[in-house]
Amino acid sequence: MGITGVRGRGSMVFPILGIMPRGGNQWKIGKDTVSEFLDRGDLFENSGKVYRRIRPDDEAADKIKPFWAFFSAEQFGTAESAKNELSQILGRKDHGFETVKPSQMLSEIIFQATKDNSIVLDFFAGSGTTLQATLEVNSEYGGKRTCILVTNNENGICEKVTYERNRRVIQGYTNTKGEAVPGLQDNSLRYYKTEFVPRRPSPRNARALMAASVDLLCVKNDLYDEVPRFFGKKLKKSAGRYFDDGRGRRMLVLFDETTVPSVAETIRGASFKGKVKIYVFAHGDYAYNEEFEEVADKVELCALPAAIRNAYRRVIGKYRPQEDGE
Repeated sequence: MGITGVRGRGSMVFPILGIMPRGGNQWKIGKDTVSEFLDRGDLFENSGKVYRRIRPDDEAADKIKPFWAFFSAEQFGTAESAKNELSQILGRKDHGFETVKPSQMLSEIIFQATKDNSIVLDFFAGSGTTLQATLEVNSEYGGKRTCILVTNNENGICEKVTYERNRRVIQGYTNTKGEAVPGLQDNSLRYYKTEFVPRRPSPRNARALMAASVDLLCVKNDLYDEVPRFFGKKLKKSAGRYFDDGRGRRMLVLFDETTVPSVAETIRGASFKGKVKIYVFAHGDYAYNEEFEEVADKVELCALPAAIRNAYRRVIGKYRPQEDGE
């Protein structure tokens, strides 16, 4: 293949496809990788250059663009313009960030590097530009990309800047000029704080782990609407937690495996469409298929993720009776 188109800025040269010279400083996409993209239609070749389709069925020339784009200051902004953008969103200039990434640049990278349902992870989040860019790509091109930001919250940046920025992007805001900017409201934003759960075996530590794990299961299943009653029956917090988004998506997390028979009985008498996802914190590997056999068409028994299951078994292991009241 003779594709040798080059994209880059300044001294940074990025061949789309080519041979890396021995000892050279150029980066390339491997020929096999590009061939795979071409074979399945994500990319196509035209006049010796590689292009990516905005939609798989796009054919018109005005709906295609280069696979790699120039990241010019004129088109994508600078750190200074990004600082100003952040100030406009927050409504103040004292946000504490001297270097900020332009959201236009990250939007371009995310659009080119992801699929409609991709998960974008920024493990060293600062002002939260990555999440804003993900929201903007979804808004402009469609899709349901999700984004996870992780930060150590140094000097309270998560509450004061990272979270607040994206809350305003979603809900809308008034900039420093007094202009109303509409929000990207077809989105949700959730903020979780992490902390260590003691691993020493004890009932208290087991309860703490189960409580923390529910949040992880909510993230895994993208389901956050907690309901206090399970099909009309009040669910004790010590027994489990139930989530129902009102649109047919349900999840039940049981902390007490002895409640399984009564839960199965409740489901048997309930009338609803779809299924209830059920997680059970249990001592052993028993899957409870027999207990839910008569309502198999109404439930989806889910195994706890391995990391949660293994941690739970460590903290629920052998412990001294006197520790029960810790």
